[in-house]
Parts: sequence; structure tokens; C-alpha cells
Amino acid sequence: MDKFYRELSDSKLRAAYETIKKNIEQDILAEGMQTEKKLILGVATERGIDLEDISITSKLDTVRGYIEWSEVPK
Repeated sequence: MDKFYRELSDSKLRAAYETIKKNIEQDILAEGMQTEKKLILGVATERGIDLEDISITSKLDTVRGYIEWSEVPK
């Protein structure tokens, strides 16, 4: 699974992290989500990305990640 996260763009990584964080907060598959969160944080650390950054730039990058996820390949 580590490989999956390594292949994501920074924006998609941010979006995945936010989704997993919300799932944990709502106790949706919390145990499995904790493992996924650790994997994402490991990749973010390797890339030097602060996933807890709340600047407008980071928020926009997260939104871009959600948009990338929703795009249908042509």
C-alpha cells in the first residue's frame, strides 16, 4: 500500500489524508484508517509535506487533490 501512496500527487495525498482523518473522527473503520494514516504520513515526511498545514495554499492544494480524484480518465 505504501507504493500506492508514493505514486499519488501531493494534492491527492493531501486529499486522501483529509478523508482518512475525517473517517477516524467519525469512527468509520478507525483501526484500518489509523494504519492508512501512518502510511500517508510516512510518504508526506519523505516528500517534506506538512499535512497539518492550514494555510490557504494547502487548503487549495487539497481541493485540487479532490478534483484530481474525481476526474474521469479519457
